[in-house]
Amino acid sequence: MEKSWEWPERYPRATPHLLRNSPEGCLRQSRRRGHTHANAWRCWRLWPGFATALAVTLGVALPARAADLEFVETEELRIVYFDPNENHLVPHATQSFLSGLATHKRLFSYVPDGRVNVLLQDFSDRANATAIPAPRNRIFLDIAPSNEPFETLSPAEWFGWTAAHELTHIVDNDRASPADARFRRLLHGKVDVDSAHPETLLYNYLTAPRGTAPRWYQEGSAVFMETWMSGGVGRAQGGYDEMVFRAMVQENARFYDPLGLVSKGTEIDFKTGANAYLYGTRFMDYLGLHYGPQKLLAWWRRDADSRRYYAHDFQRVFGLPLDESWHQWIDWEHSFQRQNLLASPPSSIPGSSQTSCRLAAATAG
Repeated sequence: MEKSWEWPERYPRATPHLLRNSPEGCLRQSRRRGHTHANAWRCWRLWPGFATALAVTLGVALPARAADLEFVETEELRIVYFDPNENHLVPHATQSFLSGLATHKRLFSYVPDGRVNVLLQDFSDRANATAIPAPRNRIFLDIAPSNEPFETLSPAEWFGWTAAHELTHIVDNDRASPADARFRRLLHGKVDVDSAHPETLLYNYLTAPRGTAPRWYQEGSAVFMETWMSGGVGRAQGGYDEMVFRAMVQENARFYDPLGLVSKGTEIDFKTGANAYLYGTRFMDYLGLHYGPQKLLAWWRRDADSRRYYAHDFQRVFGLPLDESWHQWIDWEHSFQRQNLLASPPSSIPGSSQTSCRLAAATAG
């Protein structure tokens, strides 16, 4: 029987089941509802009968009214959406992000530095999301269905799953230590990096230091949290990652160290950022399995005792240098996957097909 590590019992379900909502119930949770208009024809809406009659009289065809931007907001969250096309998504999206914020507040003692702004947009044919924590907390959520043939996991519920992932990015980079808070007051908030002004990189490091951490750190923590908050269902325990690393061990492929991953590892990526997700998630899994989730939270959480640089803070929390722990993970991964390969029937071993050769080459260069 093939070995696989189960989601440990010490990982409690991080988020209760999302509540079923009606639009009225959702809006009752919101402090107020507002709107901004995205077109120049607002005046026509005030006198629709007069405008229509005048247009018919003059033989002028009025352009179709563009969608309006509206929003609902609470003390810590603002959902911006296009009215009327996205109205039906607002209650569930709002509750998903409120639930995610509540869980992150409990696990990280997190209070947002300003509202978390979420834009529901439909400008793409595939689901996606992006979190930008500086200068303000923003999440852009593409509401299109996921492109299943090119996904490594089919999420059971897109909004809740995405809220858990993207809010982790916000928490990782927005939560401030007392020193960060002082610099934010001095510089009037978090400073975004502007390539035309290189000095902003220093200001960004002073106001939101974890934003300079490599992508494997950012995505590894977010994928770990999305899985934990879904009760152990997610990419951190998905079959795709298991397949990749088992194939790499079977083919004796190179495992990158942290520096190699952010240089050569990104150069040969077969999908944008794929190696950052793969390595970052697997390393976080290893740390969670051997040290427990509370150690991971202590590393990700920026507080008075934490170090500004993510690698220095790793040594504070785990008691050894990051590179040393990384190589311990690689040794463990080889041992773990060799046991799986020995326990697997020959027909299921990745090396029995040419697919693993191409897969290992794509991930190892």
